[in-house]
Amino acid sequence: MSLDADIARTKTILQGVNIPPQNEVVRKIREEQKLEEPNMQRIAEFISDDVRTSAEVIKMVNSPFFGLRRRVESIQQAVMQLGLRNINSVVMNLFLKSMLGSRPSQDLLDLWDYTNRLAMISNRLSRRVKKCAPEEAYMAALFTNCGQLLLTQVFQNYGQVYQEAVKDRKNITETELAEFNTTHMLVGYVVAEFWELEDELRNVILNHHMFDAEYFASGDETKEKILAAMVKASEYVFCQIAGRPQYVEWDEIGKDVCATLGTDVGTISGYVHAIQEEIEAEASV
Repeated sequence: MSLDADIARTKTILQGVNIPPQNEVVRKIREEQKLEEPNMQRIAEFISDDVRTSAEVIKMVNSPFFGLRRRVESIQQAVMQLGLRNINSVVMNLFLKSMLGSRPSQDLLDLWDYTNRLAMISNRLSRRVKKCAPEEAYMAALFTNCGQLLLTQVFQNYGQVYQEAVKDRKNITETELAEFNTTHMLVGYVVAEFWELEDELRNVILNHHMFDAEYFASGDETKEKILAAMVKASEYVFCQIAGRPQYVEWDEIGKDVCATLGTDVGTISGYVHAIQEEIEAEASV
């Protein structure tokens, strides 16, 4: 079946589910980001114009994740301290969180916790392997599983089916197609298309459970391949920290994923404890 047919079927399944449109703050920041010389003062003004977003941004910027030495008191300070890419990551995180709605279920809250942890791990891991900007790694991991947030709202048993598939090391794509006639990858692709995310990120979202060893071992070192490898390696680290079974595809692709990142499985495993300590230290503050 073609991708167009899969997407059309997925959109039918999602009828009645609210995919929030990009708000004005996100749209303006992304437009400014495309310019050859983005104006940081204008970006600060875009955020400041939205009182709720401003408060959330300052709260998140002052979290231990960013490790700022001094507390940020204004949006202008936040933008100048973090730079465009980091501020964009913060705003996109808040935007994605809006998909949870005002009264999220426990399954949704659990998925959001996983999404945030995976993004933090990807950021930390990228600082060690140095194959892409930490902000890009963060965004890739943050949006990879965004389709799950919507599927949980459509199917009450989605969380249970997904967790059982992970526990039993079943093929995620096959399991979701059999149960729901779509996958969280297809749903995520629809969301990414709706939000006009970059092509490389859309492809990572769509294929992150289908990339095989040949994909990572052959061809050029593209941005898409690096982001895909970052996501898969971050999943590996997450599973190690959480004591969860590895995704079934890791057995086949793990070696080539790590090679794409210029390292090996042993070295990635060696980062697990340090990354875990960093994340736990942030959570305890």
